[in-house]
Amino acid sequence: MNEEETLLDICSISKEQIIFRVLCAKNYLEQVLSYDVDIFPFYKGLMDYLKEKCPHKIINDSIDTTPEKTTTIRYCSYCYLRETDILDFSNVSSVS
Repeated sequence: MNEEETLLDICSISKEQIIFRVLCAKNYLEQVLSYDVDIFPFYKGLMDYLKEKCPHKIINDSIDTTPEKTTTIRYCSYCYLRETDILDFSNVSSVS
């Protein structure tokens, strides 16, 4: 790999595919985190990667919190992080 080449060039993998694979790894680590807390640094690294690299398209959704009450939530339609979990909004586009 020379200075001009990136991992994307060598692997022929799109940024979207990388985000998806990181998201899959994050979901797996969430399942095993309660059994082995030593993997938390890896989990945090994946979260930081998603916060920084995902193009974040924020959408609004409604969830039923009780049979009588609905709450609106906002999250990224790509990486599913909640809007409140994404600290840097410089790469966020909002959709209603």
